[in-house]
Amino acid sequence: MAAFHKSRSSNPMQRTFVHEEGFWEGSTSVDKLNKEIGIGLADPKINARIAELGGTVLAGSPADFGKRVSDDVEKWAKVIKFAHIKSD
Repeated sequence: MAAFHKSRSSNPMQRTFVHEEGFWEGSTSVDKLNKEIGIGLADPKINARIAELGGTVLAGSPADFGKRVSDDVEKWAKVIKFAHIKSD
């Protein structure tokens, strides 16, 4: 049994994760969740199902994900600037 409770902070990293074993705050819950997801993604059956759906498993740490997002933002910002794309 798990539940999420939004704290007063609008920062999702500051939300409280409540679980049977107790409370985790901030990055501790992210680390635990990442670990459990990593275990699931290591299962060949799950990998096969994700592939059937056209997906690719890119497991990694929260820091790896942050770097990937940052790199993608930098890459696509260059494309948008070069192509003179404007938002409406």
